[in-house]
Amino acid sequence: MNRILSRIPALLLALACIAAFLPPALARDAAVAPALSARQQALMATVTGSAAHPRILQVRLDELHPTQPAIGYDQVYYKLGRYATEEKHIADIAKPKKFADLCEANGQGDVLPGTANVAGATLATPPPGYRCKAAVGSRPDDMKTVVIGPRGTVYLTDGHHTFSTFWDADGGRNHQLKVWVKVSDNFSALGETAFWARMRAENKVWLKNGRNQAITPQQLPSAIGLASLGDDPYRSLVSLRARSATSRPARLRNFSNSTGPTGCAANRRWTWRVSTCLIPSRMPAPSCWRRRRWWRCNRRSSSAAASARRTLARCAKSTMQRSTN
Repeated sequence: MNRILSRIPALLLALACIAAFLPPALARDAAVAPALSARQQALMATVTGSAAHPRILQVRLDELHPTQPAIGYDQVYYKLGRYATEEKHIADIAKPKKFADLCEANGQGDVLPGTANVAGATLATPPPGYRCKAAVGSRPDDMKTVVIGPRGTVYLTDGHHTFSTFWDADGGRNHQLKVWVKVSDNFSALGETAFWARMRAENKVWLKNGRNQAITPQQLPSAIGLASLGDDPYRSLVSLRARSATSRPARLRNFSNSTGPTGCAANRRWTWRVSTCLIPSRMPAPSCWRRRRWWRCNRRSSSAAASARRTLARCAKSTMQRSTN
């Protein structure tokens, strides 16, 4: 026994030396990971559905992790401004826009008139009589999509603008708002490296910031909302163009509601193509866009404003042609 005890220090020293020479990857794998919570385990066990019968899941906004580094701030400001304006005259608004948007995001169609026009009501604490036209998930094409990643992390793949608007609405009191989403994939069995490789391969992540600079997955924001996501002004421009155009291809008209494996990724690529096609010197300053009338911002001459409109129209046409080729 004494002989064995006398050899323990030497054995400990030998183990320490072996550990010191382990490759970093093996050392990381050997580290004890934090235990999974019951919520994480439940998310990892989520079974995906099909296109005809999608699997829907209720999540909190603060559980959502972005798969793109930037959004169009003006697109969010537009909605927030409308919400705030309606709040001042809420008694006269039969269907408040923010509750109509919440119903739509949950796949429930529109809000029922007269059920949500109560002063001071927030998305997280709606009025007792708040009702939507249909049950949750009745209109899955209107719902946003998520992917379940390693350790049950919920990655938002479509709906960054809608949910960021909810996040910042009502004075930022909706961070724990529960919304319903569609689960397109469950990649929780993959490691981090394999997960992001799969996300790239299936166009479910956009790794370029608002200045068109490449980033790594580790540089993606950890939360949605204006405080976390960067600004992509061209994304706002594309949105405003889609809203204001009177005659435009259906593919452009419906780009903001596109779904499916290529919908949101195609939307991001479309924005990037517009940003690389537009001539910056002919476009108005971003501060003008805050007024939602970017085509009227350049007051120096009507010809300059017309030139900006023609540039955007020409870029949109060429981009649509390339997208269909």
